[in-house]
Amino acid sequence: MGYYMRFIGIGQAVTIKELKTTLIAIDKKYKVIEAQIEATRGELLYQNMLLGEIEINQPDDGIFDDDIEELIDLISDSGQKNEAKIINSLKNATFIVAVSALWEGKDSDQTLAKLDALWDLLFENKHGILQADNDGFYDQTGLILESNLKI
Repeated sequence: MGYYMRFIGIGQAVTIKELKTTLIAIDKKYKVIEAQIEATRGELLYQNMLLGEIEINQPDDGIFDDDIEELIDLISDSGQKNEAKIINSLKNATFIVAVSALWEGKDSDQTLAKLDALWDLLFENKHGILQADNDGFYDQTGLILESNLKI
């Protein structure tokens, strides 16, 4: 079981192929190994270091709706300033880019730092928010709602 991070986006969903192409353009050391059976899944690596498993979810795929519902339940009645903004973003979401980050004996900060390129890429090209387990919700400016729970 990994540490989950989710970019919850609004608008046209990205594909694994698009992420692969764009990440490699940023730094040739990134690799995305696409799953053979499911075009919405893959492994994300930097050089030979496995950063995590990546998956793109959309409505009606069996995971998307459950994740959105759980995230809304997670923050409802939090009393935090940006609660309504986050709930609105969740209700209008059209895709999720989920990463199960793995560090398997490595320093977690090293893995998370390498994942920043993915999140930066998504914030630059898509409208959305980032959710990190045991941490909270971020927009392009930083942490906007704290939540120490995970789904």
